[in-house]
This record gives sequence, C-alpha cells and structure tokens, in this order.
Amino acid sequence: MTRRIAALALLMAATASARQPDGTLDVIVTPNSGQPAVVTPGGVVEAVLTQEAALQLVGEGRTLAVASESRTLPGGRFAVRGTLPADTPPGSYDLQATPDSGRSDVSSRAVFVRAAFDEYYLLAHIADTRVGAGEDAGASLDMFRQTIDALNDGPASAVLISGDLTADGSAEAFRAFLGVLDTCRIPTFVTPGSRDQSQGIYSRFFGPVPYAASFGEDAFLGFDTEASPLGPQDARLQVLRREVKPARWAIAFGHRYRAGMPMRTQLVLFVDDPVDHALFGVSAGNPPPSAEFSPWGTTTVSLTRSAAKGFIKLLGVSLRGVQVREPAPEAPSPDIGQTTGE
Repeated sequence: MTRRIAALALLMAATASARQPDGTLDVIVTPNSGQPAVVTPGGVVEAVLTQEAALQLVGEGRTLAVASESRTLPGGRFAVRGTLPADTPPGSYDLQATPDSGRSDVSSRAVFVRAAFDEYYLLAHIADTRVGAGEDAGASLDMFRQTIDALNDGPASAVLISGDLTADGSAEAFRAFLGVLDTCRIPTFVTPGSRDQSQGIYSRFFGPVPYAASFGEDAFLGFDTEASPLGPQDARLQVLRREVKPARWAIAFGHRYRAGMPMRTQLVLFVDDPVDHALFGVSAGNPPPSAEFSPWGTTTVSLTRSAAKGFIKLLGVSLRGVQVREPAPEAPSPDIGQTTGE
C-alpha cells in the first residue's frame, strides 16, 4: 500500500507540473488532455485562454511556434486560432501558452497531429473508471492503468471516456485520474458523471461541457446527462449540433441514458437533428437489458459496461456508419483485441 500511495503521489506531481499546482487548468482552458485537438500538419488549433498569449507546440523533441490570432470572448477570456506549420511531424504535443507577463502554461497532450485521417478507424469507448483517492485509490487506479495500457497496445485511434471518471469528484481523485490518463498515447475525450460533478470542480480540470471535437470528417459531442433541465447546456448543445452538421458522422457520448434525462437535451440529440450514434455507460454491477437500442426510433444508443470491471467497447467508423464490433464472450479483460463489446 505504501508503494502504491508513493506512486500515486508521483503521478499527481507530474500532472500538476503542467497545470496549476493543484492540478487545475491555468492559462490554457482548452484544448487539454480531456478535450484535445486532433489535426493534420498545417491544420488549425482553436484554443480558449484566460490571457492573451503566443502559442507553441512542444513535443517530438522540438518546440514549434504556432502562427495565431486572437479575439476577446465574453467574460474576459480569449479565443486563439493557431495554424500549425505545414511540416509539423505527426505525434502527440503539449500546447504551451506564453503571455506577455512571461509566465508560461503547458497543457499536456493537448494536440495530436496525424499524417492523415483514415476512411475507416476504430473508436474505443470506456465508462465508469471511478478512480478514487488516497487509501481507496488502489483497485480502481490499477484497473484504469491496465485499461490505458491495453489502449496503448491496441488498434483504436481515439477513446471516448464517459463518467463517472472519479469516485467522489474530489481534486485528489481528479489528479489521480489525470496521472494515468496522460500516459495514453491516443487522444482521450472525457465527459463527467454525477460523481464528477458532486463537488462542482469538474470544469476546473477539463473545461466546459457540452463541447464538440473534430476527428477528421467526424465529430464527437460530449455532454452532461445530469445537467439541469432548461439550463444553459440545452442552448449550447443545439448550437454545437448545428456547427458539426457537415460532419460525416456525429457521435455523442455521456454518462447515463435515462428516460428522465433533460428532455430538451434528448430532443436536440435524437429528434431535432439526430446524431448518428450515442454512447453511454452502465452502472457497475447492473448489466443493461440491451446493449443497443433506439429510444426515439432514430439514433442508435450503445451501452458500455464499467471500465472499473475491465470492459472496453470498440466501434468501427467507416463510410457505412458507426458499428459496434462483434462482441467477444462476456468476461472482463484488459486485452481489447479480445474484449470488444458487452
């Protein structure tokens, strides 16, 4: 146990070095390791900053200046649009922002550069990692680490992670989660669960929800299934859905699908302009009555069992659509070459 806690402390220290000392976001709000930008060389990265700053990519043994322009957002933040050099080598990069004050901020694993986007790729979905903190961190943290190791060794091009990310929504638990998340070698997109929002600090670690992210011709929509009915999410989600309308496929993901989920959210995603596929987690120990269904007769909803129990789902994304890979026998396993479904 002592060794495990020491390892956890090292992970927290590594995470905090790229953010504020408590692990929360600093000058760079987005992109970050839970809402990364995935682009090709010469592509555009859009960042939200708390201060006006110059941007650089740090990785692959070099630091690259990013030609950028900014505009002021409501609330005093800045939207910065940066163009990557056309010869940027593919790889994973930290994003560095240097304000005029000279105090730099680094957002780890914020930008992934790909040589090209494939017409067909595999997308992984995990849910309910429920990483704990302190003395209770052991089992959940070990399983999450095994899951990330499996993703690093597997064929997936990106992973969507639905909450509950943590067991209690505490800063300590988020730091532990980040310490493992940032060992992943592919882009990781996260959304909160009810536990993650319980202390009201999720956005300080991962930025706002809902959000949209581009992945080649496709788009991911991350949202909060526990958001208040008729709250600000509904209007924002509708705007985001319209923005990603040109995408080949729009894939939404969140914590739980419940009939009592905010009705306006459901109407936006499944009725007004239905997304092509939606992914949700399932409570640990409560297998779903069906792994796939269409609650409104349009969008296919897929449910993924708890990553805390070792489950991973793989989906094939191609010109034909988004399809769950043929499931393997139902048995938790960190080998995603074998465990591809429920």
